[in-house]
Amino acid sequence: MAALIEGRLANRIALVTGAANGIGRASALRLAREGADLVVVDREGDTLHGVAREIEAAGRQVLPITADWTDAKAVGEAFATIRQRFGRIDILFNNVGQSARERASEFHVSEEATWRFVIEVSLVATMRATRLAVEEMRARRSGRIVNMSTESAFYGDVGFVDYAAAKMNGVRVRSSSGAKAVPRKSYTDPIFLCAR
Repeated sequence: MAALIEGRLANRIALVTGAANGIGRASALRLAREGADLVVVDREGDTLHGVAREIEAAGRQVLPITADWTDAKAVGEAFATIRQRFGRIDILFNNVGQSARERASEFHVSEEATWRFVIEVSLVATMRATRLAVEEMRARRSGRIVNMSTESAFYGDVGFVDYAAAKMNGVRVRSSSGAKAVPRKSYTDPIFLCAR
């Protein structure tokens, strides 16, 4: 059965953020098996290059970029490097995100600095990458944007109100503006996946 879908993303360029571990790594490898060439981004350079070697072993081209996705300048430079290498992005998988688990606390004693950190990583980083990708997708009238979320966005989680709020706002970006971002004949309406 798997052979029937092999190669359906041939000639597509996919960008996966937070790709060194977990869902990001698994998604990047799956996209490679489906025939896509990859750009993988993460702060953990050594681990990321290990993922890049796995993608190359699958016969796909890969561009690993070690970058902090909360750094706007680094994100802009990464997109410039991607366009220089591949010319475009067909699939953007916004996977980067983080709760401040070691600083978890009930809402009434939570710290503003923790909120700012979590929102920057889990919401602003997604917004920033999406804005940089969507214009070229609009021009081509094609593309896919996948935003990774969490069930906490819908049900909340004691001690992680900041993370739930950031992830729910990521979902709301789609309902408020994502569906209008691209001409109707395109494929760029963001898709939201949720993990436990």
